[in-house]
Amino acid sequence: MRLIFMGTPDFSVPSLNALHEAGHDICAVYTRPPAKKGRGMSAQLTPVHECAEALGLTVFTPENFKTPETVSMFASHQADLAVVVAYGLILPESVLSAPVKGCWNIHASLLPRWRGAAPIQRAIMAGDMQTGICIMQMEAGLDTGPVLLRQELDINDTDTAADLHDRLMWLGADAIVEAIGAHENLQPIQQSAAGVTYAQKINKQESRINWSQSASQLDCLIRGLSPFPGAWFDADGDRIKVLAVRPIESSSEAKYKCGEVLDSGNGKPIIACGRGVLELVRLQRAGKSAMSGEEFQRGKKFEAWNAFVMTQRFKLIIEYEGTKFCGWQTQRGGGAVQDALSEAVFKFCGEEVNVNGAGRTDTGVHARGQVAHLDIKKSTDASTLLKALNFHLKPHPVAVLSAQLVDSEFDARFFSHSAPL
Repeated sequence: MRLIFMGTPDFSVPSLNALHEAGHDICAVYTRPPAKKGRGMSAQLTPVHECAEALGLTVFTPENFKTPETVSMFASHQADLAVVVAYGLILPESVLSAPVKGCWNIHASLLPRWRGAAPIQRAIMAGDMQTGICIMQMEAGLDTGPVLLRQELDINDTDTAADLHDRLMWLGADAIVEAIGAHENLQPIQQSAAGVTYAQKINKQESRINWSQSASQLDCLIRGLSPFPGAWFDADGDRIKVLAVRPIESSSEAKYKCGEVLDSGNGKPIIACGRGVLELVRLQRAGKSAMSGEEFQRGKKFEAWNAFVMTQRFKLIIEYEGTKFCGWQTQRGGGAVQDALSEAVFKFCGEEVNVNGAGRTDTGVHARGQVAHLDIKKSTDASTLLKALNFHLKPHPVAVLSAQLVDSEFDARFFSHSAPL
């Protein structure tokens, strides 16, 4: 069959090789343009680009398909089918309909579960027991097209995102060859409207470890983000990636605080979670090589871990009526907004904290959208903190409009006012 292949990362390479080995006529390979990387900022070809050149195939690297010329060039190949796997560009209808049989996508999930950009990570993070490959007829919607072939794959309880990536990569290569070979007999199956989930891109904050979650939940999070982008926590000002853990059933939640480092007696770092405990098997400091938990532990005392592992920084958006206060900052002569917030935090978790911000210092001001931050050791989430603070702030004329877990580098003193809510 006369094919166009469209892909970019390592995940796409086995499929390109498999189609070439199967004897198909690959008339064009489309991939993302070379990216400038490294100290010399030299242009680096994508893995698919390198593979295609090694196979002697013609490569195209358009920035997008927004110009008539780019679409016309694509159509001029007169392909029977385009195979798309992790290409990275949105394809307009004019491209999707150009080949005789349209465009088929190799998608790394069992659709309609985990449509979108990060299906491998999301499946592990959610604790799914099974995933797979779907060969899908592409249409304008995000991974909404009918499924032509479906291959299932079990997720092992020790699989990381890297492990599952590689197994699905090879399964996808086999599946696309099988699907094209049987194309005359394939029956497209429309995706069910039930069970649709979306695999959103991983954001930095959801990668942060919250020790109040159970050991099993954190095990799924850490495996799903290993090795990239990596689940992490802050310790003594350092960001520590956790690449591998081992959940241990325990009743530690009755005796220890979430995030507390326990003395295992064998040099291995053990962390108390909301339910159960985790042995940290492999960790990595920023800019350093990965190391075992024992190696890491030798450079950290238990007291230091207890002081920093549990600390979380929250960004607050605040509204207050300034006529009741001397101003934002604690000062002589009357109450301050900072005092009211600090008092509410103490009532919530028993901790004396400084509430930092760049609030207005004048009196008589109704301020909405003021930004503050605070650090607390109590393991909690933003929603719980928001409700607790507003409860304990009564009867002060202060309200917390939103709370958000943020990096330890965030400083509210440089964000004096938020965008209107």
